[in-house]
Amino acid sequence: MYTRHRIIGPELKAELMCNPYTARVTDTNIVFTRAFKEYLLEEIRKPEVTLREAFDRAGYTQDIFTDARIWGIISRFRKEAASPGGLKEPRMPRKQEPAEQTAKGQIKDLRDRIDLLERQVAYLKKSQALREQERNTP
Repeated sequence: MYTRHRIIGPELKAELMCNPYTARVTDTNIVFTRAFKEYLLEEIRKPEVTLREAFDRAGYTQDIFTDARIWGIISRFRKEAASPGGLKEPRMPRKQEPAEQTAKGQIKDLRDRIDLLERQVAYLKKSQALREQERNTP
């Protein structure tokens, strides 16, 4: 079956979910946090920063998005920012589970959340170290 969207593989999904600016990843979509929307709109106002550099600084490498995709993302963010409600947090999908979870389900959810937060902290430490390295390089 033909799809105009690039399929996001499991390795790339895992990498994207480690980025604190990523709210959710499906097989064909990446949903960004409000913090990323604000960051990106602020970065592109700086004349010395290109769109590609702004994405790179946020942890989205060059092979993830084409230039056309980046322009589409910026366009959507600008349109959302100009709307009466301004930038919004992404809506999360409803869970298909029953309203009451068992204790095991709650424990699993908490462990998953801890795992995600640990990966995000590791990502932030790594990106901070890279920024420090860039600053210290003559």
